[in-house]
Amino acid sequence: MILIKGKSTIFWKKIFGIKTSFLNAAKMMGASAMGTKFLVGFANDEHLKPFSDACKKYGINDTPLTPYLDEELIKEVSVAVDGSAIEKLGFKYDHPNVTVESLKEVMDDFIKKGYFPKEML
Repeated sequence: MILIKGKSTIFWKKIFGIKTSFLNAAKMMGASAMGTKFLVGFANDEHLKPFSDACKKYGINDTPLTPYLDEELIKEVSVAVDGSAIEKLGFKYDHPNVTVESLKEVMDDFIKKGYFPKEML
């Protein structure tokens, strides 16, 4: 099971066919009690070998993509940038919103470069 917050759950389902869900309060408390080290280890155990096996199966010997999750990425550190300051200077975003189509475009580029198996989409 993959746990993702927000609109991104739609992207995972539409692009990869991955079902996502949210944890209820009791499960969230249990997960928090286990600690980030345990959760990261569990996630890596679940994803690293299958991704490696798929790359081998489809002849991808070297890729910058990885499902590896570092503990630092899930610690409670909030980082947010709203972009309004740079927009006041005249900056315009090429892609102001993430869409299924824009993510598919990125995935198609990874496939074209030989970084990701097309059979996994």
